[in-house]
Amino acid sequence: MFSAGGFVSIQSIGATISERELAARGVQSLRHSDCMEIVENLLVRLKALDQELAAPNKSQAKLERETIPAWGPEG
Repeated sequence: MFSAGGFVSIQSIGATISERELAARGVQSLRHSDCMEIVENLLVRLKALDQELAAPNKSQAKLERETIPAWGPEG
């Protein structure tokens, strides 16, 4: 699922950064594969959040087009 294009490299970079940040804070128990899984979950959640936030804006714009007369709000 996440093997296409640059997505894997973003995931790998995120995992490496996470691994280094955790090690700097004394966390040594997570493997690189653990960090890859965490970053993959984070990317999926961010994508879902992005879609969720975009949806109301599209709905609101459609609603405004349907309810505001073509000549404008002043009449």
